[in-house]
Amino acid sequence: MTYLKVFFKIFLSAAIMFGLPVSIFFLLPYGYPRGIIAGGSAGIIFGLIVAFISAPKQIDSNGKEIPVRHWASVELDLPYGKAFEKCSQAIRLLEKVNKVKEDKIKGEIKADVGFSWMKGGLLSGVGDVVEISFEKKDNQKTSVKISSRPWLPTAIADGGRNFHNVDQIIAGLKGIHPTVAKVLYGLYEK
Repeated sequence: MTYLKVFFKIFLSAAIMFGLPVSIFFLLPYGYPRGIIAGGSAGIIFGLIVAFISAPKQIDSNGKEIPVRHWASVELDLPYGKAFEKCSQAIRLLEKVNKVKEDKIKGEIKADVGFSWMKGGLLSGVGDVVEISFEKKDNQKTSVKISSRPWLPTAIADGGRNFHNVDQIIAGLKGIHPTVAKVLYGLYEK
């Protein structure tokens, strides 16, 4: 049932996003009934193609939908400064990181990740925004919240790319600092 729900959501969005402008475009030269029929047909065909390509990438191995916005909380057994440094290194391990903005005083790291045809769907937009925020628990513990979302807010499919971004940062933190404790995933459980 989840696959059909995801398939229908992607199909409907793609058909409307493509079919509506095409209908308006064909309405001018061909008139009322032909323009609407041509645009509607083009939207349906485009929607089916996109849904067949993107829907399987939005389902995990357990048959659950992978959301396009993902977050995780991690508790590091490190002081605030070291945790910030380790996260700064880990975010740079992502593929196609374009620019990274760091603000140690506010406790934020923000990165733009470029689009990849291999990992994304046709409706996933132009890339992702990955944000890491920090909260000092005590002198030796820091809470870190990692979030990843599509750059384009209207994106409905990403092929699991944002889940992968968060997972890669956590894996990078484990590789850099093996005492990562308490990984709490949001919206989607691994």
